[in-house]
Amino acid sequence: MRDSKKITPMEVRRATCGDIPGVLRLQAACFVGNLRPEEREGGFLSAEFTARQLEDIATEGWLIVGLDRTHIVGFLCAARSAHYSRFPMLEALIRRWPDIRSAGTLFESSRAVIYGPVCIDPSRRGRGLLLALYQELLKAVAATADHGIALISKQNRPSFEAHVRKLGMTPVGDYTFAGREYDIVTFPVPGPGPEDPAR
Repeated sequence: MRDSKKITPMEVRRATCGDIPGVLRLQAACFVGNLRPEEREGGFLSAEFTARQLEDIATEGWLIVGLDRTHIVGFLCAARSAHYSRFPMLEALIRRWPDIRSAGTLFESSRAVIYGPVCIDPSRRGRGLLLALYQELLKAVAATADHGIALISKQNRPSFEAHVRKLGMTPVGDYTFAGREYDIVTFPVPGPGPEDPAR
């Protein structure tokens, strides 16, 4: 019998404008402010984007979605520092980049991508969707980025475990903004393969 926990969505791809309503619905369902304390134990979103902000990420950065038929069951956002610098929390992080080391070298903003947020429908967690979204992002940014950086709320231990233990991201420091504490994690971006026309 097939192991149902290994089933991933039928499709993982970059989002279109038509996907935004589904992303908004999933975002609202997983936002920390909409969850009871016991519902936060599996992970949560610390912030919400507007429809316009998501559309901008989809066109100026990368918005990867996972679909079960036509239903959005996961999404992953990423963008360059020039895009995310409009958000005060990330703008303050970007100013710290000269002090951040990744794999023994200084973190260079010119070849970096900021990862997050990422959200998985509770019914799909633990079934390989996070890895599928992450791998799709790495393929999308392979020709233009060398490494990525992300913030994970210190109150969101399930997310930390998933990204560090399962995806292999590396903790490189701590970060505090507006009284909230975060872990800083980084990851390498493999270059495009020889068969990739972007190489």
